Amino acid sequence: MSPLTAGLSMGAAMSIVVDEGMTPLLGFSPPNRSYPLSTHVRAFVAHLVFGVGVATVVEGGWKLLDPS
Repeated sequence: MSPLTAGLSMGAAMSIVVDEGMTPLLGFSPPNRSYPLSTHVRAFVAHLVFGVGVATVVEGGWKLLDPS
């Protein structure tokens, strides 16, 4: 899996599982229907960007540590 694909997958999974699932289920936020669709879309995009950022930093770190 490429770093970009991994980052996008991780970001999407975190958004769906944590933000849309666990957080309201555990009572840490109101139900999802309490927020407009634009809020959910903005949060989803933010998670995708975060995932790509994490993947980029990790790949950069591995390249710095590569002895070859």
